[in-house]
Amino acid sequence: MPRYLASVSTARRSTPRSRTIRTVSVLALCLVAILGCARVGAHSDFGFQASCASPQTPPDDYPDLDIDHSRDWSAGPHARFGELDLSRLALESLAWFQQSPDAGEWRDNPTASLELHFASDHMLVDACWAAKGGSSWEQQLRAWFECFPPQDAEDAEPGTEFYSWSLHFGENGHVHGVAESDTAALERLRARLACVERVPIFPRPSCSLSCAVRRCAHVSHSYGSDPVDPDELDELPRLVREKRTEYEQR
Repeated sequence: MPRYLASVSTARRSTPRSRTIRTVSVLALCLVAILGCARVGAHSDFGFQASCASPQTPPDDYPDLDIDHSRDWSAGPHARFGELDLSRLALESLAWFQQSPDAGEWRDNPTASLELHFASDHMLVDACWAAKGGSSWEQQLRAWFECFPPQDAEDAEPGTEFYSWSLHFGENGHVHGVAESDTAALERLRARLACVERVPIFPRPSCSLSCAVRRCAHVSHSYGSDPVDPDELDELPRLVREKRTEYEQR
């Protein structure tokens, strides 16, 4: 079973607009990197994990520092989630999050959350346990698997220009996918929204779209929209085009 250590990432806070561009760029490139490089059987990037903000109070010499900390469930499953017993998945992952020796690292941290990170048909899904959502973790996992069936990561080789779309469910989690065009991205968004709207567990999501352009082997530019309500879905391609024009004219 793959095992990897906790990771710590830091990032300086910036303006909302620059943070949006940087965020969609990172998400698009990470999505392509994972789905494009992962082989069947290589699942160290998938599985249950606990995430929290640490430290809760930034050091005085770095007042604008954001630090995120995550720890994965090394002994738990990292693949084939669709073939595993959901009741056992929910029970054992929740027990690890709340009662295991590892839990001492985040038990008293109010930002701590239990998440399941998995692949689904050229998508990356982060399903977060909503403790106050009125439904059990098993029910929540069942809803995620219904709308986003787990699937082992497959090789993908996007072109020099591709689109990354996202669904944001607040504290409940988020989904990121890739498509070869903005039209294909909207079709996939609509298909997922149709399922989500039938499942009352999911809160109303927001949608976003970005365009990534590979300039060379190691340089890519990404232009993304701010999240919009599903009713404004058709506006996303225009927002991305405007953002791209704005930054290419600089």
